[in-house]
Formats: sequence, C-alpha cells, structure tokens
Amino acid sequence: MAEDLGRNAGIGIGVEVTPGTPVAAALWARLNSVTINKSRPLVRRERLRLATDGFGQERINLVEDVAFSYTIDAQYEQGALGLVLRTILGGTWVDTGSGPTYDHDLEPGLSLPAHTLRTYRDNGDEGDILAGCRVSSATIEVSTPGKMTITVNGLAMSATTGGAAPTPSYGTDRDPILHHEGGTLAWNSATYTVRSLSLAIENAVEGLRSFGNRGISSAKSTGVRTARLTLGRYKENDDWHDGQIAATESTATIQFTDGTNVFEIELNNAAIPDEVALANTTVGLVEESAVFEGRHDGTNAAIEVTLTNADATAEAS
Repeated sequence: MAEDLGRNAGIGIGVEVTPGTPVAAALWARLNSVTINKSRPLVRRERLRLATDGFGQERINLVEDVAFSYTIDAQYEQGALGLVLRTILGGTWVDTGSGPTYDHDLEPGLSLPAHTLRTYRDNGDEGDILAGCRVSSATIEVSTPGKMTITVNGLAMSATTGGAAPTPSYGTDRDPILHHEGGTLAWNSATYTVRSLSLAIENAVEGLRSFGNRGISSAKSTGVRTARLTLGRYKENDDWHDGQIAATESTATIQFTDGTNVFEIELNNAAIPDEVALANTTVGLVEESAVFEGRHDGTNAAIEVTLTNADATAEAS
C-alpha cells in the first residue's frame, strides 16, 4: 500500500542536550508538507575489477547527507510557533506580563539550537527521526487573501526510520494567523497598507565534517545572517522609492492581532537595499514591492519578534 502524508500529519520538535542525540518531541505542529533528502552515494572502487570483463567488484559508501524542509501554519498559540522561531533565530524568549495575556519577546542568538524532528504521517507507518537538526533558512509569508505559513529548511546529522509510529500531542487551539488580522506597516514615521508579506531568514549554516563521522558532526553559522522583509502594496506615493534612494534607515514594524493574541515582526534600522519593483497592467492598479533589511546597530538586534497569548511561556504550547 502506498504511503501518504495524511490529513492529521504532524512534526514533533525537541531541543537536544547533546547535538545529534535525539530527544522526545516537546511540542507538535500540524504539517502542510515535509521533504527529507537522505543522500548516501555509492562510489566504485576503480582498482577492484574482474579480470573477465573489467567491471568493478564493489562499491563503498563515502558520505551521508541529510537535508529537510517542512511547512506549517503559523498560530498565535498551541501550534509550536514559539519553539519553531527559536530554532530559526536562536536566542532565548523573554516572558513577561500576567494572565490571561503574556508578552514574549525573542531576539536572535549567536548560535542555533540543535534539535530533533519527528514526523507523523497519519497512516500508521513508521515515522522519521532527524537528529542534530539546524535551520539554514526559513520563510514566514502571508498574502491577501490567505493564512500565514512558515517554511523551514536545514541540515541534520542523521535520519532514521523505524519503530512504532509516534503519537503526536496537538494543542486544542486552532487559531491561525490570517491576512486580515494584519495591521499597517510602520516605517520612517509613516504607515502603509500592505497586501503581501514574506520574511526571509538566512543563517548561512554549513555542516562540519571530521574523522569518525560519515555524515556531518555538527553545523555552524558560517557567514553573515540576514533578515529581509519583502512587502507588497498598491502604490500610493513614492515613499519607498525615495527611501531607497536616500538610504533611509528606520524601524519597520508590522503586527497581526486577533483579540488579545498578537504576533509582531520588528526590523531595526531597516533600509531598502534594492530597487523598488513596480508592476501594472495596461488598465489597472500599480503594485509595488520592496525589500526591507534589518541591521544590528550594536545595541538593537536586526530583528525582534513578539508573541502575546494566554501561555505563561512562549514555548508552553
């Protein structure tokens, strides 16, 4: 029987104590899609050939590489958003406030946490266990009309399949972040109505190889990390173009709110590094898109995310 992902498929996440040693899933999120690439190329030993026909006698396995990509819906709570964001950005959540609403703030850390991913395919099949995972890139996006999704890509130290299928534990709250819950963009003392958002985080992660390991022994951020927010709107003025020409830097903030629940993205010292793109038909509205890139100024982090919900800690559900 063919395998399928299943309507109730999920991915479990747990931060590891020892990188590469799998742990139980602390939280689960419902999966939209998942891709796991396990590469174990076999190489011919050219010096071992049969005298009768010259074909090689054996092959050897030199290396094992594991890469992953998964997509989930972004929820204000009980969808593992807080834990997923920490695997993307590193750092430590700062939890403040009191019930029924708590504020949670996260700034990036220098290192990214190694974590375990466990897949559940909702059809009784064995699940995959990826250990020593680190996030190389991630995209948070939402357009009009639509819901917010998060796509996470990265490397793992190992991947195994076997044993009984895991039993996911999902939260009871099913409150996704929707496009119409987003407010205006605040930047350079002005506000703008936007219709699409795509936040791209690049971590420049590279796997480390050493004796004693067929796969990577760990992974490190090896280059300059970037946080780039691509926004689209119906063009009303030349503010974004003028700001790009003037190399204007200012805090860029956009917030999504549903009742007392809040998800906010803030780019500090945000500038528009590239030319502003315009698109329009012969008869129609002019659409404009621009990339805003955050910068650390020595005091303020390039990016900060804020989550407000009923959980006492950002990673409680």
